[in-house]
Amino acid sequence: MQPSTATSPGPTTPTTGRPASAANAPTEPGGVPVVLGSDWPVAQFDRRRVLAAARLCRPPGEPDVPPVRPRQGLTPLMALEGYTRLAAAAADRTGTITAGAAADLTAFALAPLRADPDELADAPIALTVVAGAVVHRTCPTRFAREALALLRLSPESVR
Repeated sequence: MQPSTATSPGPTTPTTGRPASAANAPTEPGGVPVVLGSDWPVAQFDRRRVLAAARLCRPPGEPDVPPVRPRQGLTPLMALEGYTRLAAAAADRTGTITAGAAADLTAFALAPLRADPDELADAPIALTVVAGAVVHRTCPTRFAREALALLRLSPESVR
C-alpha cells in the first residue's frame, strides 16, 4: 500500500478507472497483511510522514485538507507493523530486535503508537541503528535508551 497516494483523490488507474487511492488502500484488512512501501519514485520517502498519512488519510501537517476515504485509515499499530515486521516478512527478511542481532531500527523522540499523527510526521529521530551499530544518536529519550539496552549497545557507541 502507498499511503501517500491514498491521500489524494486522483489520478485514476488504467486498469480500474477508479482513483489510484482506491486501488492502494484496503477497506477491510480481513486477515491480509497490509505492507506499506512504494516503488513509485516520486512518493513521499520520509517514513514518519507516510506513517502519519496512513492514519490520517490526508497529508500530515495539513489539517484543513479533508481526508480521503477516512474509514480506510490504519490504526497506529497497523501502520507501524506495515512498515516494519510485515514489510520484512514480505521481503523474506524476518528477524528480531535482540542482543547480537544485526538490527536495523529507528527510535523516535516520541511514542509512535501514542503520538498524534501530525506530530509524528515531524518527530525528531533519537536513534538509528544499522546492522547492529549505532549510526545516529541525538536526544537521549527513554525509547532510545531502551533500544540501546535491548541490543546491549553503549550510548557512546556511535559509529
